Amino acid sequence: MGNFGYGKNNYEGSTDCSPYSSDGTPKPTNRYAMKEWSHDREKDKIYENKYLNEDTHGKKVNESVLENFIKILERQTEFNKDGKINAIPIVAYHRLDTNKDFDTSPELFEQEMKYLYENGYNVITLADLGYDENQERFYIKDR
Repeated sequence: MGNFGYGKNNYEGSTDCSPYSSDGTPKPTNRYAMKEWSHDREKDKIYENKYLNEDTHGKKVNESVLENFIKILERQTEFNKDGKINAIPIVAYHRLDTNKDFDTSPELFEQEMKYLYENGYNVITLADLGYDENQERFYIKDR
């Protein structure tokens, strides 16, 4: 487990990376954590289970990643009702390229951006999020 800005005392005695203590409270190292969907992990699963002999940035792999990308995005609708936003999908792009297997290809990125645009998604950055200490939850700042 890496140190993401927390001192050694936050990790002392920790044997796992679970986000909550046994009493249900967030552990100090995960209090402000948010889970993001990972292109490279998704691509690894698809590649290893379906398309082992294909190009990791090829059409078949990209189509499968795009399909799962859309499923993840659409899952938010089960949490967001009556105009109230309770969940937002977080997708990060670390590198757009095809030099390494874990890169997101420019073609896949373009397809995902097209899907977001055509389906009315609002794209925000992490700077658009705030954290409410009292409610212990993230919120979208007024723009």
